[in-house]
Amino acid sequence: MPIKSSRDVKCSVLLSCSNSVICNRRGTLTCSNYCSRQCQEAHWSSHKKYCKHPYNRLDWKPAWITENRSPAFVGGDTQSHFGAHWAPEYLWGNTPAVNCLQLEHNEGVLESVDKDFNLCFAASGDIRNMVMTVNGLPDNYEGHCKILLNDRSDLVSTRNILIFRLSPNDVRKKSFPIRGAGSLSIAQSAVKIFGEPLAMLRATHTLNDSRKAMHDVMLSPHRVDYRDRYLSGLQPSHRLSFLRFRESGVLLHFADHVGSETFQDPNRLLFTASGKWVTMDNANPLSSWDVNEVLKTGQAYGLDHADIYGCLFFHVKAQFTEFARRVEKFHIDIHVSQLDAHVASGLLQKGELNPDLFGINPAFDRIETSNIADYAGIPSILQDWSAVLNRENKHAVVLVYLMNWVMKRPGASFSMMGEGMGLNLKGSTNVKVLLERTSSMLGVNFRTLLGNGDIQRAPTFYNVLENVDVFLDNHKQFQDHLNSEGISNVPKLYKLQLRPRNRIYPKRFGVALGARPDALPSVTKTEFYNIYIIGGCNPGDRYLEFGLSGIH
Repeated sequence: MPIKSSRDVKCSVLLSCSNSVICNRRGTLTCSNYCSRQCQEAHWSSHKKYCKHPYNRLDWKPAWITENRSPAFVGGDTQSHFGAHWAPEYLWGNTPAVNCLQLEHNEGVLESVDKDFNLCFAASGDIRNMVMTVNGLPDNYEGHCKILLNDRSDLVSTRNILIFRLSPNDVRKKSFPIRGAGSLSIAQSAVKIFGEPLAMLRATHTLNDSRKAMHDVMLSPHRVDYRDRYLSGLQPSHRLSFLRFRESGVLLHFADHVGSETFQDPNRLLFTASGKWVTMDNANPLSSWDVNEVLKTGQAYGLDHADIYGCLFFHVKAQFTEFARRVEKFHIDIHVSQLDAHVASGLLQKGELNPDLFGINPAFDRIETSNIADYAGIPSILQDWSAVLNRENKHAVVLVYLMNWVMKRPGASFSMMGEGMGLNLKGSTNVKVLLERTSSMLGVNFRTLLGNGDIQRAPTFYNVLENVDVFLDNHKQFQDHLNSEGISNVPKLYKLQLRPRNRIYPKRFGVALGARPDALPSVTKTEFYNIYIIGGCNPGDRYLEFGLSGIH
Protein backbone atom coordinates (compact mmCIF):
# COMPACT_ATOMS: atom_id res chain seq x y z
CA MET A 1 0.00 0.00 0.00
CA PRO A 2 1.18 3.59 -0.56
CA ILE A 3 2.31 5.48 2.51
CA LYS A 4 1.77 9.21 2.95
CA SER A 5 4.21 11.12 5.13
CA SER A 6 2.89 13.13 8.06
CA ARG A 7 4.60 14.69 11.07
CA ASP A 8 1.62 14.94 13.36
CA VAL A 9 -2.05 14.06 13.67
CA LYS A 10 -4.05 16.85 12.09
CA CYS A 11 -7.74 17.62 12.28
CA SER A 12 -9.89 15.31 10.14
CA VAL A 13 -12.03 17.93 8.51
CA LEU A 14 -12.05 20.11 5.43
CA LEU A 15 -13.04 23.47 6.88
CA SER A 16 -15.06 24.29 3.81
CA CYS A 17 -16.25 21.61 1.42
CA SER A 18 -16.84 24.29 -1.21
CA ASN A 19 -13.23 25.46 -1.39
CA SER A 20 -11.56 22.32 0.05
CA VAL A 21 -9.49 24.15 2.66
CA ILE A 22 -7.81 21.61 4.93
CA CYS A 23 -7.75 22.28 8.67
CA ASN A 24 -4.14 21.99 9.84
CA ARG A 25 -4.82 22.33 13.54
CA ARG A 26 -3.95 19.42 15.80
CA GLY A 27 -6.71 16.86 16.28
CA THR A 28 -7.61 16.47 19.96
CA LEU A 29 -11.15 15.10 20.10
CA THR A 30 -11.28 11.31 20.40
CA CYS A 31 -13.77 10.80 17.58
CA SER A 32 -11.39 10.70 14.58
CA ASN A 33 -9.10 13.41 15.98
CA TYR A 34 -11.07 16.59 15.33
CA CYS A 35 -9.56 19.80 16.67
CA SER A 36 -12.87 21.27 17.78
CA ARG A 37 -16.62 20.72 17.95
CA GLN A 38 -16.96 23.18 15.04
CA CYS A 39 -14.86 21.00 12.75
CA GLN A 40 -16.53 17.86 13.97
CA GLU A 41 -19.98 19.23 13.11
CA ALA A 42 -18.79 20.62 9.76
CA HIS A 43 -17.54 17.19 8.73
CA TRP A 44 -20.51 15.24 10.05
CA SER A 45 -22.08 14.55 6.66
CA SER A 46 -18.95 12.61 5.63
CA HIS A 47 -17.94 11.29 9.02
CA LYS A 48 -21.31 9.82 10.00
CA LYS A 49 -20.83 7.04 7.41
CA TYR A 50 -18.22 5.59 9.76
CA CYS A 51 -19.37 6.89 13.13
CA LYS A 52 -22.82 5.35 12.52
CA HIS A 53 -21.52 2.24 10.77
CA PRO A 54 -22.83 -1.08 12.16
CA TYR A 55 -19.22 -2.18 12.82
CA ASN A 56 -18.99 0.64 15.35
CA ARG A 57 -21.82 -0.78 17.47
CA LEU A 58 -21.27 -2.98 20.50
CA ASP A 59 -24.21 -5.14 19.44
CA TRP A 60 -22.92 -5.79 15.89
CA LYS A 61 -23.40 -9.39 14.76
CA PRO A 62 -21.88 -11.41 11.90
CA ALA A 63 -23.89 -11.93 8.74
CA TRP A 64 -24.51 -15.61 9.50
CA ILE A 65 -26.35 -14.53 12.67
CA THR A 66 -28.43 -11.75 11.11
CA GLU A 67 -29.28 -14.00 8.14
CA ASN A 68 -30.10 -16.97 10.40
CA ARG A 69 -27.81 -19.51 8.72
CA SER A 70 -24.74 -21.58 9.47
CA PRO A 71 -21.37 -19.92 8.75
CA ALA A 72 -19.60 -21.01 5.55
CA PHE A 73 -16.61 -22.40 7.46
CA VAL A 74 -18.72 -25.05 9.24
CA GLY A 75 -19.05 -28.18 7.16
CA GLY A 76 -18.84 -26.28 3.91
CA ASP A 77 -16.30 -24.21 2.01
CA THR A 78 -12.91 -24.61 3.68
CA GLN A 79 -10.63 -22.90 1.14
CA SER A 80 -8.18 -20.59 2.85
CA HIS A 81 -8.51 -17.70 0.43
CA PHE A 82 -10.84 -16.45 -2.25
CA GLY A 83 -9.64 -16.56 -5.82
CA ALA A 84 -7.70 -19.82 -5.61
CA HIS A 85 -7.25 -19.97 -9.39
CA TRP A 86 -3.93 -18.15 -9.02
CA ALA A 87 -1.11 -18.61 -6.53
CA PRO A 88 -1.14 -15.84 -3.92
CA GLU A 89 2.00 -13.96 -2.90
CA TYR A 90 3.00 -13.50 0.74
CA LEU A 91 4.14 -9.88 0.85
CA TRP A 92 3.39 -9.08 4.50
CA GLY A 93 4.73 -11.20 7.31
CA ASN A 94 2.37 -12.98 9.68
CA THR A 95 4.58 -12.65 12.78
CA PRO A 96 5.88 -9.54 14.59
CA ALA A 97 9.19 -8.11 13.37
CA VAL A 98 12.27 -9.46 15.17
CA ASN A 99 15.45 -7.70 16.23
CA CYS A 100 17.87 -10.55 15.56
CA LEU A 101 20.73 -8.93 17.48
CA GLN A 102 19.24 -8.26 20.95
CA LEU A 103 22.67 -7.00 22.00
CA GLU A 104 21.72 -6.36 25.61
CA HIS A 105 21.11 -10.12 26.01
CA ASN A 106 24.06 -11.27 23.91
CA GLU A 107 27.25 -9.41 22.88
CA GLY A 108 26.38 -6.36 24.97
CA VAL A 109 25.52 -2.87 23.74
CA LEU A 110 28.68 -1.07 24.90
CA GLU A 111 30.87 -3.98 23.77
CA SER A 112 29.37 -3.81 20.26
CA VAL A 113 29.96 -0.16 19.44
CA ASP A 114 32.97 -0.91 17.23
CA LYS A 115 32.21 -4.58 16.51
CA ASP A 116 31.71 -5.82 12.93
CA PHE A 117 28.57 -7.85 12.28
CA ASN A 118 27.61 -10.18 9.43
CA LEU A 119 23.87 -10.80 9.29
CA CYS A 120 22.03 -13.29 7.07
CA PHE A 121 18.30 -13.32 6.38
CA ALA A 122 18.07 -16.57 4.45
CA ALA A 123 14.36 -16.33 3.53
CA SER A 124 13.64 -12.74 4.36
CA GLY A 125 10.19 -12.13 2.98
CA ASP A 126 9.83 -8.37 3.48
CA ILE A 127 12.58 -6.29 5.10
CA ARG A 128 11.00 -5.72 8.51
CA ASN A 129 13.35 -8.05 10.44
CA MET A 130 16.36 -6.44 8.80
CA VAL A 131 15.03 -2.98 9.67
CA MET A 132 14.45 -3.92 13.31
CA THR A 133 17.89 -5.54 13.55
CA VAL A 134 19.72 -2.52 12.12
CA ASN A 135 17.71 -0.34 14.49
CA GLY A 136 19.04 -2.57 17.29
CA LEU A 137 22.65 -1.54 16.67
CA PRO A 138 24.16 0.89 19.23
CA ASP A 139 23.23 4.52 18.59
CA ASN A 140 26.92 5.35 18.26
CA TYR A 141 27.83 2.31 16.17
CA GLU A 142 31.25 2.55 14.49
CA GLY A 143 31.66 -0.98 13.15
CA HIS A 144 30.99 -2.44 9.71
CA CYS A 145 27.66 -4.28 9.25
CA LYS A 146 27.28 -6.57 6.23
CA ILE A 147 23.84 -7.95 5.44
CA LEU A 148 22.67 -10.74 3.13
CA LEU A 149 18.97 -10.32 2.33
CA ASN A 150 17.81 -13.38 0.40
CA ASP A 151 14.42 -14.61 -0.79
CA ARG A 152 13.58 -16.95 -3.63
CA SER A 153 10.54 -14.92 -4.77
CA ASP A 154 11.32 -12.52 -7.60
CA LEU A 155 8.43 -10.28 -6.56
CA VAL A 156 9.56 -10.13 -2.93
CA SER A 157 13.16 -9.41 -3.94
CA THR A 158 12.09 -6.70 -6.35
CA ARG A 159 9.88 -5.02 -3.76
CA ASN A 160 12.74 -5.08 -1.28
CA ILE A 161 15.11 -3.50 -3.79
CA LEU A 162 12.63 -0.80 -4.78
CA ILE A 163 12.07 0.13 -1.14
CA PHE A 164 15.66 1.38 -1.24
CA ARG A 165 14.44 3.89 -3.89
CA LEU A 166 16.16 2.37 -6.87
CA SER A 167 14.90 3.09 -10.34
CA PRO A 168 13.85 0.09 -12.49
CA ASN A 169 15.86 1.75 -15.28
CA ASP A 170 19.08 1.09 -13.34
CA VAL A 171 18.64 -2.65 -12.84
CA ARG A 172 21.55 -3.59 -15.10
CA LYS A 173 23.89 -2.35 -12.44
CA LYS A 174 25.24 -4.82 -9.87
CA SER A 175 26.03 -2.32 -7.15
CA PHE A 176 24.36 0.91 -6.14
CA PRO A 177 25.53 3.67 -3.83
CA ILE A 178 23.19 4.30 -0.92
CA ARG A 179 23.20 6.83 1.87
CA GLY A 180 26.34 6.79 3.96
CA ALA A 181 29.47 4.73 3.44
CA GLY A 182 27.72 1.49 2.47
CA SER A 183 26.34 0.07 -0.76
CA LEU A 184 23.52 -2.07 -2.10
CA SER A 185 24.44 -4.97 -4.38
CA ILE A 186 22.34 -7.47 -6.33
CA ALA A 187 23.22 -11.06 -7.19
CA GLN A 188 20.93 -11.84 -10.13
CA SER A 189 20.62 -10.49 -13.63
CA ALA A 190 18.05 -7.84 -14.43
CA VAL A 191 16.06 -10.38 -16.45
CA LYS A 192 15.73 -12.82 -13.55
CA ILE A 193 14.79 -10.25 -10.92
CA PHE A 194 12.73 -7.89 -13.04
CA GLY A 195 10.95 -10.30 -15.40
CA GLU A 196 7.39 -10.60 -14.11
CA PRO A 197 7.77 -7.70 -11.63
CA LEU A 198 8.84 -5.40 -14.45
CA ALA A 199 5.69 -6.37 -16.37
CA MET A 200 3.70 -5.53 -13.25
CA LEU A 201 5.37 -2.14 -12.97
CA ARG A 202 4.65 -1.38 -16.62
CA ALA A 203 1.00 -2.40 -16.40
CA THR A 204 -1.58 0.26 -17.27
CA HIS A 205 -4.68 -0.81 -15.36
CA THR A 206 -6.50 2.19 -13.92
CA LEU A 207 -6.97 3.18 -10.30
CA ASN A 208 -10.64 2.17 -10.43
CA ASP A 209 -9.77 -1.21 -11.95
CA SER A 210 -7.14 -1.77 -9.28
CA ARG A 211 -9.46 -0.81 -6.47
CA LYS A 212 -12.10 -3.20 -7.81
CA ALA A 213 -9.53 -6.02 -8.06
CA MET A 214 -8.48 -5.37 -4.47
CA HIS A 215 -12.08 -5.29 -3.23
CA ASP A 216 -12.92 -8.47 -5.15
CA VAL A 217 -10.50 -10.30 -2.86
CA MET A 218 -10.18 -8.28 0.33
CA LEU A 219 -13.91 -7.49 0.60
CA SER A 220 -15.24 -10.49 -1.30
CA PRO A 221 -18.88 -11.29 -0.45
CA HIS A 222 -17.94 -14.97 -0.79
CA ARG A 223 -15.62 -14.57 2.19
CA VAL A 224 -17.85 -12.50 4.45
CA ASP A 225 -18.17 -15.25 7.09
CA TYR A 226 -14.39 -15.60 7.37
CA ARG A 227 -14.00 -11.84 7.78
CA ASP A 228 -16.85 -11.67 10.26
CA ARG A 229 -15.29 -14.45 12.32
CA TYR A 230 -12.16 -12.29 12.68
CA LEU A 231 -14.09 -9.05 13.18
CA SER A 232 -16.31 -10.56 15.87
CA GLY A 233 -13.34 -10.63 18.23
CA LEU A 234 -12.33 -7.01 17.62
CA GLN A 235 -13.28 -3.85 19.46
CA PRO A 236 -15.86 -1.83 17.46
CA SER A 237 -13.40 0.95 16.59
CA HIS A 238 -10.87 -1.60 15.34
CA ARG A 239 -13.49 -3.19 13.10
CA LEU A 240 -14.07 0.24 11.63
CA SER A 241 -10.35 0.90 11.15
CA PHE A 242 -10.04 -2.50 9.47
CA LEU A 243 -12.86 -1.64 7.07
CA ARG A 244 -11.46 1.80 6.22
CA PHE A 245 -8.05 0.34 5.42
CA ARG A 246 -9.52 -2.32 3.14
CA GLU A 247 -11.81 0.13 1.41
CA SER A 248 -9.10 2.67 0.62
CA GLY A 249 -6.03 0.45 0.26
CA VAL A 250 -4.03 3.29 1.77
CA LEU A 251 -2.12 3.03 5.05
CA LEU A 252 -2.95 6.27 6.86
CA HIS A 253 -4.33 7.36 10.18
CA PHE A 254 -8.11 7.67 10.08
CA ALA A 255 -8.08 11.45 10.28
CA ASP A 256 -5.87 11.80 7.20
CA HIS A 257 -8.13 9.65 5.03
CA VAL A 258 -9.88 12.89 4.11
CA GLY A 259 -6.90 13.40 1.79
CA SER A 260 -6.52 9.81 0.65
CA GLU A 261 -8.06 10.62 -2.71
CA THR A 262 -4.78 12.34 -3.61
CA PHE A 263 -3.42 8.85 -4.29
CA GLN A 264 -4.18 8.31 -7.95
CA ASP A 265 -1.66 5.64 -8.91
CA PRO A 266 -1.96 2.07 -7.59
CA ASN A 267 0.95 0.26 -6.01
CA ARG A 268 1.50 -1.97 -9.04
CA LEU A 269 3.56 -4.58 -7.21
CA LEU A 270 0.38 -5.55 -5.37
CA PHE A 271 -1.29 -6.49 -8.65
CA THR A 272 -0.41 -8.98 -11.37
CA ALA A 273 0.47 -7.65 -14.82
CA SER A 274 -3.14 -8.36 -15.82
CA GLY A 275 -4.45 -6.43 -12.83
CA LYS A 276 -5.35 -9.13 -10.26
CA TRP A 277 -4.74 -8.54 -6.55
CA VAL A 278 -1.87 -10.80 -5.47
CA THR A 279 -2.28 -11.54 -1.74
CA MET A 280 -4.56 -13.84 0.20
CA ASP A 281 -7.75 -12.25 1.48
CA ASN A 282 -6.59 -12.59 5.09
CA ALA A 283 -3.29 -10.79 4.48
CA ASN A 284 -2.91 -8.08 7.11
CA PRO A 285 0.13 -5.80 7.57
CA LEU A 286 -0.82 -5.38 11.22
CA SER A 287 0.32 -8.98 11.80
CA SER A 288 3.88 -7.98 10.81
CA TRP A 289 4.50 -5.84 13.88
CA ASP A 290 4.23 -6.01 17.66
CA VAL A 291 0.81 -4.47 18.30
CA ASN A 292 1.75 -3.42 21.83
CA GLU A 293 4.60 -1.35 20.37
CA VAL A 294 2.42 -0.13 17.51
CA LEU A 295 -0.05 1.33 20.01
CA LYS A 296 2.75 2.96 22.02
CA THR A 297 4.02 4.68 18.88
CA GLY A 298 0.53 5.85 17.97
CA GLN A 299 0.07 7.29 21.45
CA ALA A 300 3.38 9.15 21.14
CA TYR A 301 2.03 10.78 17.97
CA GLY A 302 -1.21 11.77 19.68
CA LEU A 303 -3.40 9.02 18.23
CA ASP A 304 -6.14 7.26 20.13
CA HIS A 305 -5.74 3.47 20.32
CA ALA A 306 -9.02 3.17 18.39
CA ASP A 307 -7.22 4.16 15.20
CA ILE A 308 -5.17 0.97 15.07
CA TYR A 309 -4.07 1.27 11.44
CA GLY A 310 -3.18 4.90 12.02
CA CYS A 311 -0.94 3.75 14.85
CA LEU A 312 0.57 1.21 12.46
CA PHE A 313 1.25 3.97 9.91
CA PHE A 314 3.24 6.01 12.42
CA HIS A 315 5.02 2.94 13.79
CA VAL A 316 6.20 1.73 10.38
CA LYS A 317 7.15 5.28 9.41
CA ALA A 318 9.17 5.69 12.61
CA GLN A 319 11.01 2.39 12.12
CA PHE A 320 11.84 3.05 8.48
CA THR A 321 12.90 6.62 9.19
CA GLU A 322 15.29 5.40 11.90
CA PHE A 323 16.57 2.69 9.56
CA ALA A 324 17.28 5.26 6.82
CA ARG A 325 19.07 7.48 9.34
CA ARG A 326 21.28 4.62 10.44
CA VAL A 327 22.09 3.53 6.89
CA GLU A 328 23.24 7.08 6.21
CA LYS A 329 25.16 7.40 9.47
CA PHE A 330 26.71 3.91 9.78
CA HIS A 331 28.75 1.72 7.45
CA ILE A 332 26.16 -0.82 6.29
CA ASP A 333 26.44 -2.94 3.13
CA ILE A 334 23.36 -4.80 1.92
CA HIS A 335 23.44 -7.60 -0.63
CA VAL A 336 20.10 -8.74 -2.10
CA SER A 337 19.88 -12.17 -3.69
CA GLN A 338 16.95 -14.06 -5.15
CA LEU A 339 17.83 -17.68 -4.50
CA ASP A 340 16.46 -20.79 -2.87
CA ALA A 341 17.92 -20.74 0.65
CA HIS A 342 19.64 -24.11 0.10
CA VAL A 343 21.31 -22.77 -3.04
CA ALA A 344 22.34 -19.58 -1.25
CA SER A 345 24.05 -21.54 1.53
CA GLY A 346 25.88 -23.67 -1.04
CA LEU A 347 27.22 -20.61 -2.85
CA LEU A 348 28.32 -19.08 0.44
CA GLN A 349 30.19 -22.23 1.43
CA LYS A 350 31.98 -22.17 -1.92
CA GLY A 351 32.82 -18.50 -1.45
CA GLU A 352 30.86 -17.63 -4.61
CA LEU A 353 28.14 -15.33 -3.25
CA ASN A 354 29.63 -11.84 -3.40
CA PRO A 355 33.10 -12.80 -2.10
CA ASP A 356 34.15 -9.15 -2.33
CA LEU A 357 31.70 -8.42 0.49
CA PHE A 358 31.46 -11.63 2.52
CA GLY A 359 34.85 -13.18 1.70
CA ILE A 360 35.60 -16.70 0.49
CA ASN A 361 34.94 -18.12 3.97
CA PRO A 362 31.81 -16.27 5.13
CA ALA A 363 31.00 -16.21 8.84
CA PHE A 364 27.67 -14.80 10.02
CA ASP A 365 26.83 -13.71 13.54
CA ARG A 366 23.09 -14.18 13.02
CA ILE A 367 21.40 -16.47 10.50
CA GLU A 368 17.63 -16.04 10.42
CA THR A 369 15.92 -18.87 8.49
CA SER A 370 12.23 -17.94 8.80
CA ASN A 371 10.08 -21.12 8.80
CA ILE A 372 12.05 -23.08 6.18
CA ALA A 373 12.40 -25.84 8.79
CA ASP A 374 8.67 -26.52 8.51
CA TYR A 375 9.30 -27.90 5.04
CA ALA A 376 12.97 -28.84 4.88
CA GLY A 377 13.34 -30.06 8.47
CA ILE A 378 15.64 -28.76 11.20
CA PRO A 379 18.58 -31.07 10.29
CA SER A 380 18.57 -29.76 6.73
CA ILE A 381 18.62 -26.17 7.96
CA LEU A 382 21.54 -26.80 10.28
CA GLN A 383 23.43 -28.77 7.65
CA ASP A 384 23.08 -25.84 5.24
CA TRP A 385 23.85 -22.99 7.59
CA SER A 386 26.07 -24.22 10.43
CA ALA A 387 29.04 -24.15 8.04
CA VAL A 388 28.77 -20.35 7.66
CA LEU A 389 28.09 -19.49 11.31
CA ASN A 390 30.76 -17.34 12.96
CA ARG A 391 32.60 -19.77 15.26
CA GLU A 392 34.65 -16.89 16.67
CA ASN A 393 31.59 -15.28 18.21
CA LYS A 394 30.17 -17.23 21.16
CA HIS A 395 26.87 -15.40 20.68
CA ALA A 396 26.45 -16.38 17.03
CA VAL A 397 23.16 -18.19 16.43
CA VAL A 398 21.00 -19.86 13.80
CA LEU A 399 17.37 -18.84 14.29
CA VAL A 400 14.65 -21.36 13.42
CA TYR A 401 10.93 -20.64 13.38
CA LEU A 402 8.29 -23.41 13.40
CA MET A 403 4.68 -22.81 12.37
CA ASN A 404 3.32 -26.22 11.42
CA TRP A 405 4.71 -28.65 13.99
CA VAL A 406 1.43 -28.92 15.94
CA MET A 407 -0.24 -30.54 12.94
CA LYS A 408 2.35 -33.33 13.02
CA ARG A 409 2.19 -34.14 16.73
CA PRO A 410 -0.92 -35.70 18.41
CA GLY A 411 -1.99 -33.84 21.52
CA ALA A 412 -0.08 -30.68 20.59
CA SER A 413 -3.28 -28.71 20.04
CA PHE A 414 -6.77 -28.59 21.51
CA SER A 415 -8.08 -27.03 18.34
CA MET A 416 -11.63 -28.27 17.95
CA MET A 417 -12.41 -27.22 14.43
CA GLY A 418 -13.63 -29.80 11.93
CA GLU A 419 -14.19 -33.28 13.38
CA GLY A 420 -13.49 -32.07 16.92
CA MET A 421 -16.39 -29.61 16.86
CA GLY A 422 -18.62 -31.94 18.84
CA LEU A 423 -16.07 -32.67 21.58
CA ASN A 424 -17.60 -34.23 24.69
CA LEU A 425 -16.27 -32.23 27.64
CA LYS A 426 -17.34 -34.71 30.35
CA GLY A 427 -14.30 -35.65 32.36
CA SER A 428 -12.02 -33.42 30.29
CA THR A 429 -10.86 -31.33 33.24
CA ASN A 430 -7.77 -29.90 31.53
CA VAL A 431 -9.79 -28.89 28.48
CA LYS A 432 -12.39 -27.20 30.68
CA VAL A 433 -9.70 -25.24 32.54
CA LEU A 434 -8.14 -24.09 29.28
CA LEU A 435 -11.48 -23.09 27.79
CA GLU A 436 -12.51 -21.22 30.91
CA ARG A 437 -9.19 -19.39 31.13
CA THR A 438 -9.36 -18.42 27.45
CA SER A 439 -12.98 -17.34 27.84
CA SER A 440 -12.03 -15.15 30.78
CA MET A 441 -9.36 -13.40 28.67
CA LEU A 442 -12.03 -12.70 26.06
CA GLY A 443 -14.58 -11.48 28.61
CA VAL A 444 -16.83 -14.47 27.91
CA ASN A 445 -18.69 -16.57 30.49
CA PHE A 446 -17.89 -20.06 29.26
CA ARG A 447 -20.63 -21.79 31.27
CA THR A 448 -23.18 -19.48 29.69
CA LEU A 449 -21.61 -20.12 26.29
CA LEU A 450 -21.90 -23.89 26.77
CA GLY A 451 -25.56 -23.44 27.63
CA ASN A 452 -26.19 -21.84 24.25
CA GLY A 453 -28.41 -24.26 22.38
CA ASP A 454 -26.97 -23.05 19.09
CA ILE A 455 -23.33 -22.86 20.16
CA GLN A 456 -21.89 -23.63 16.73
CA ARG A 457 -23.27 -20.35 15.43
CA ALA A 458 -22.02 -18.25 18.36
CA PRO A 459 -19.11 -15.97 17.30
CA THR A 460 -17.60 -16.08 20.79
CA PHE A 461 -17.42 -19.87 20.51
CA TYR A 462 -14.98 -19.58 17.61
CA ASN A 463 -13.00 -16.82 19.30
CA VAL A 464 -12.46 -19.15 22.26
CA LEU A 465 -11.61 -22.18 20.13
CA GLU A 466 -9.09 -20.34 17.99
CA ASN A 467 -7.14 -19.21 21.04
CA VAL A 468 -7.51 -22.08 23.49
CA ASP A 469 -3.97 -23.26 22.66
CA VAL A 470 -2.50 -20.07 24.12
CA PHE A 471 -2.34 -21.57 27.60
CA LEU A 472 -1.89 -25.19 26.54
CA ASP A 473 1.07 -26.96 28.10
CA ASN A 474 2.36 -28.91 25.09
CA HIS A 475 6.03 -28.84 26.06
CA LYS A 476 6.26 -32.64 26.08
CA GLN A 477 4.75 -32.87 22.60
CA PHE A 478 7.16 -30.23 21.38
CA GLN A 479 10.12 -32.12 22.80
CA ASP A 480 8.84 -35.28 21.12
CA HIS A 481 8.71 -33.37 17.85
CA LEU A 482 12.27 -32.12 18.28
CA ASN A 483 13.47 -35.61 19.11
CA SER A 484 11.80 -36.95 15.98
CA GLU A 485 13.76 -34.31 14.06
CA GLY A 486 17.03 -35.70 15.43
CA ILE A 487 17.94 -32.83 17.75
CA SER A 488 20.08 -35.15 19.89
CA ASN A 489 22.48 -35.53 16.94
CA VAL A 490 22.97 -31.78 16.47
CA PRO A 491 26.00 -31.33 18.79
CA LYS A 492 27.85 -34.23 17.18
CA LEU A 493 27.01 -33.42 13.56
CA TYR A 494 27.13 -29.61 13.56
CA LYS A 495 28.83 -28.66 16.83
CA LEU A 496 25.75 -26.68 17.78
CA GLN A 497 23.30 -26.91 20.65
CA LEU A 498 19.75 -25.80 21.20
CA ARG A 499 19.81 -22.91 23.63
CA PRO A 500 17.84 -23.89 26.73
CA ARG A 501 16.67 -20.28 27.11
CA ASN A 502 16.23 -17.99 24.14
CA ARG A 503 18.12 -14.71 24.02
CA ILE A 504 16.84 -13.34 20.71
CA TYR A 505 13.10 -13.98 20.70
CA PRO A 506 10.75 -15.68 23.22
CA LYS A 507 10.14 -19.36 22.54
CA ARG A 508 6.42 -18.76 22.17
CA PHE A 509 4.25 -15.68 21.99
CA GLY A 510 3.28 -14.24 25.35
CA VAL A 511 6.25 -15.52 27.36
CA ALA A 512 9.24 -13.46 28.46
CA LEU A 513 12.58 -13.57 26.70
CA GLY A 514 14.81 -15.97 28.61
CA ALA A 515 11.90 -17.88 30.14
CA ARG A 516 12.32 -21.58 30.85
CA PRO A 517 11.47 -23.90 27.93
CA ASP A 518 8.16 -25.07 29.40
CA ALA A 519 6.95 -21.59 30.41
CA LEU A 520 3.34 -20.74 29.60
CA PRO A 521 2.16 -17.29 28.49
CA SER A 522 1.48 -14.82 31.28
CA VAL A 523 -0.46 -11.92 29.81
CA THR A 524 -3.07 -9.36 30.78
CA LYS A 525 -6.39 -9.19 28.95
CA THR A 526 -5.08 -6.22 26.97
CA GLU A 527 -1.91 -8.06 26.01
CA PHE A 528 -3.94 -11.14 25.07
CA TYR A 529 -6.08 -9.04 22.75
CA ASN A 530 -3.10 -7.26 21.19
CA ILE A 531 -1.03 -10.40 20.66
CA TYR A 532 -3.54 -13.06 19.64
CA ILE A 533 -6.75 -11.33 18.57
CA ILE A 534 -5.98 -8.20 16.59
CA GLY A 535 -2.28 -9.13 16.27
CA GLY A 536 -3.15 -12.55 14.88
CA CYS A 537 -0.24 -14.44 16.46
CA ASN A 538 -0.56 -18.22 16.25
CA PRO A 539 -0.41 -19.84 19.73
CA GLY A 540 1.39 -22.90 18.36
CA ASP A 541 4.37 -21.08 16.83
CA ARG A 542 7.80 -21.68 18.33
CA TYR A 543 11.22 -20.02 17.99
CA LEU A 544 14.43 -22.00 18.39
CA GLU A 545 18.00 -20.73 18.74
CA PHE A 546 20.97 -22.93 17.88
CA GLY A 547 24.25 -21.61 19.28
CA LEU A 548 27.76 -23.00 19.58
CA SER A 549 28.21 -26.20 21.61
CA GLY A 550 29.39 -25.64 25.17
CA ILE A 551 28.17 -22.02 25.29
CA HIS A 552 25.34 -21.20 27.70
